Order: sequence, then structure tokens, then C-alpha cells
Amino acid sequence: MKTPFDTIVRIETRRVEEIRLAVHGEMAQVRQWAEAEQAVAHAMRAECESAASDPMLSTHAWLRARMADAATAARHRSASETALAQLRDKASNAYGALRVAQEAARRHREHIARQRSRFEQAEADDLSQARRLLRERRAAMTARWGGPA
Repeated sequence: MKTPFDTIVRIETRRVEEIRLAVHGEMAQVRQWAEAEQAVAHAMRAECESAASDPMLSTHAWLRARMADAATAARHRSASETALAQLRDKASNAYGALRVAQEAARRHREHIARQRSRFEQAEADDLSQARRLLRERRAAMTARWGGPA
């Protein structure tokens, strides 16, 4: 049964789904930046180990560049984590709004069902009352005019 709240439920459902997809994308970004940080750290360790065997090899400039890369990846990961936290808050609010709309639609359907039930019961009561009145009228007519009882 359609309710006046169905449109709101559909809109809120879409909003929750859009936010869910955004959260998924942001989680992928966080994971990507964390992996980039780990890759830079691994490359730095490997370069330091290989440079340790050759005293003539200077890796200071290379390490500074990799440390800058690691810092950039850490900044991006931190920004992604902040955005992810905001998206999660937004998702929580959107889900709450969806649940409110769903509950309103459910209550409306129950209200309509109760009204329909009351109407059907009133109709049955009216028919029953009409039958009773017809029986009483027939009995009164029979008693007044005398006929088979």
C-alpha cells in the first residue's frame, strides 16, 4: 500500500546508498595512502640496507625525497581518515532519517488498516442490525395480522 511517506523513504534510501558508496570510496583512499606509506618505508629500508654496503654511496638526497613522499602520503591518509569520519557521521544521520521515514510509513499503513477494519466492522454491525430490525418487524407484522408464527 502506498503512503504519503514513500517518496521520503525512497529519497532517504538513495541518500543512504550514496553515502555508503562514498564511505566505501573513502575507505579505499585511506587504504591506498596507507599502502603508499608502507611502500615508501619499505623502499627506504631497502635503499638504506643496500647503501650500507657501499660507503661511497650517499643516499641523503634520495632519503629526503622519500621522507617527503612519506609525509605527503601521511597527510593524504590523515585527510582521508577525517573525511571518512565525517562521512560516517553523515551516514549515521541519513540512516536515522531513513528509519524515521520508514517508521512513519509503517504507522500510516497501520492507521489505514485500523480504519479499514473499523469501517468493515461498522458495516457488518449495520447489516446485522438491519437483519435484526427486519426480523423484529416481520415478527410484529405477523403478530398484528395473525399468521403462522
